[in-house]
Amino acid sequence: MSMIIGNQQISKVEKGDTRIFWGLFFPTIVLSIQLILTTAKIFPLEVTKPIVFLVSGLSILTAIPSIIRRNRKKFFYAYVFTITIILVTYLIFPNNRIYLKQECKYIFLLCLPSFLGIASIKELNVLKENLLRFSYIMVITVIIYVILILVGRISVLQGDYNMAFSYYLLIPSIILFEQRHRLINFVLFIGVTLSVLFFGSRGALFSIVLYMIISSFILSKKRNTVVITIIGIFFLVFYKEITRMLLELANILGIYSRSIYLLLSNEFITHNSGRDVFYEKILSYLKEYPIFGNGLWGDRVILEGAYSHNLILELTVNFGIFLGPIIIATLIYLMVKVWLKSDIESKKIFLLFICSGLIPLFVSGSYLKSAEFWIFLGSLIMLRKKPNLFNYRSN
Repeated sequence: MSMIIGNQQISKVEKGDTRIFWGLFFPTIVLSIQLILTTAKIFPLEVTKPIVFLVSGLSILTAIPSIIRRNRKKFFYAYVFTITIILVTYLIFPNNRIYLKQECKYIFLLCLPSFLGIASIKELNVLKENLLRFSYIMVITVIIYVILILVGRISVLQGDYNMAFSYYLLIPSIILFEQRHRLINFVLFIGVTLSVLFFGSRGALFSIVLYMIISSFILSKKRNTVVITIIGIFFLVFYKEITRMLLELANILGIYSRSIYLLLSNEFITHNSGRDVFYEKILSYLKEYPIFGNGLWGDRVILEGAYSHNLILELTVNFGIFLGPIIIATLIYLMVKVWLKSDIESKKIFLLFICSGLIPLFVSGSYLKSAEFWIFLGSLIMLRKKPNLFNYRSN
């Protein structure tokens, strides 16, 4: 009888975890499909936008009941606290109101559910299995995207690159790398990562490489470390030759790869795409008004609708030079604490969310509308609460 009850409990936990996972991650699939349809000019953005918003909203709503059942108090406190902060911003910073009205929907409908959803996950194995299924689905979108390039429906011309799509592929690339012991997954990992290199952004590619290095040298067996070291040395020795071969392949496919050209010109890291102008304006503002900052969405006011492109600057300009660094230091402290208390499998999941949700915000995006960042925050609670994570069944 106890075994039956146990199995029923496991089944209930798995169903809840799966419902939460797909409620949070299905919108990424929908956004990828929208991107393909609009880039290929099959449908205009104005047609797809309300449909995507509706479908994504309904998807997230399917996760809400399970989240509330598991974290009723956290759900209540999170929304009350957020509403309070937004009301304070509305009252104290009138210039921010236009951006608050435009973007606060992302906080309530995307960011907070993502944070609370991942914080509610109870089974690491179920999370890993669903991440792999999600990755396979995203591979299909990559295949469709590449086919549309080859048949001429999508063009990747000089100066073009698809930053959004490359960030959508970040988690699939990392998950497939972790599952590379199966040949098919290794081949898919190479394909997805090359897609990020060919028509994606440097930020996404850097995050993938960072995960590979940390996972291989810190979280893997010695044999894997040796293999990765040999591959790394080979790449460094034949760096120029490999890059030129990739460039020739891109030219054959009719793709202008911004990342490859930056690699060849030795500007892959130093080229800032005009971000220094944003940084200078934010720093100039902080010199004049350092104490309280400019409130939530304050960087949009300073940069006339643009955002900081740097998480540290954005937090500092939002909360001031005292509260901003305190938030950053608290975040670092929690990260270190979770890392030190987690086992290897938990560390890999945590590293996945760091590389997909935190690292990209140092060069692009805004934490006020990034579901991936809030998923990373939720993982701090998920892993801090039970760092060895719920082994109901073996891998």
